[in-house]
Amino acid sequence: NAAGVRPIQSSVLRAVASPRVVKQAGHVLRTGSGGSEATFNLSQPADEIDIFLSHSWRDSGLLKYLALCLYFNSVMAMVAALISGFLAFLLLRSGKITLLPFAPFMNVFNDFNEAMHAAGFRPSYDLNQFPWMDPAYKPIYAPSCQLVATSAFVIVLLLGHHLRAPVTMFLDKVCIHQTDPQRKAAGIQAIDQFLVRSKKMLICYNDDYFERLWCCFELAARASSGSEIEMLPLWRAPVVLVVLVGFTVSHIAEYVYLLFAGVGGSPNGFTIVSITFHAIPTLFMIEYTVLATRQKLKLTDTLRTFKITTTKC
Repeated sequence: NAAGVRPIQSSVLRAVASPRVVKQAGHVLRTGSGGSEATFNLSQPADEIDIFLSHSWRDSGLLKYLALCLYFNSVMAMVAALISGFLAFLLLRSGKITLLPFAPFMNVFNDFNEAMHAAGFRPSYDLNQFPWMDPAYKPIYAPSCQLVATSAFVIVLLLGHHLRAPVTMFLDKVCIHQTDPQRKAAGIQAIDQFLVRSKKMLICYNDDYFERLWCCFELAARASSGSEIEMLPLWRAPVVLVVLVGFTVSHIAEYVYLLFAGVGGSPNGFTIVSITFHAIPTLFMIEYTVLATRQKLKLTDTLRTFKITTTKC
């Protein structure tokens, strides 16, 4: 980076703190590329920038907000989920709290054993040593720990930027003056300095990223310096949220069925509820896997056949 650094007015090189980019559900990202004096004042002069954010303003601002939340807060959210879920488990086991009343769960072990016998298989272990092999045995179940852990994950994922040390970011709408022509021109002419003085380029991409001329220019300029570049797909965050919350809702649906059906609940009814509610997050995850594969193939093909005359500006 040092080879590309040149003198620049301190008033031109600016950065914005990461919490200001994602506050109010990413308001600055969701309101288009047009800026004002107020948006420019969100940034401050900086000698060095942590992250150069490269993205297309044609892409959803909400997806970019969620992508940045996942990028900055996912580890913290996962730790919060594990700790809160474990603490909920300890409190439930101690009997000090009861979040959800326990429901009798079907004896799936006994049902599985009967299915094995019906298929002609005879297990070699002594069934009498397992209490759950008693046909009258009914385990108890409540998704309290999972509900607590999932809630903690979502809350910290979306609000964790208030708990961590901020990083400085370059966001064109905020760091380059959008209403003063002279100051705007000075910021655009200094784009190389925004690039080389940033520790990392973070690319929030969709499948049209390499079709945008300005995005290609930023990436090419950054790549020519041999500096760090990280790719962040926009659809990953909503998929993580849908799958995680979806499976939690699925287990709650199973719990509600067991709670109201009781001991006499039909195994077939439980199976129908379980498959129905699990199908949505499962299919969503499969669809995203296909989408992500196609997206990467399209990006690779677009880059391989790149022509400046076919880009969009």
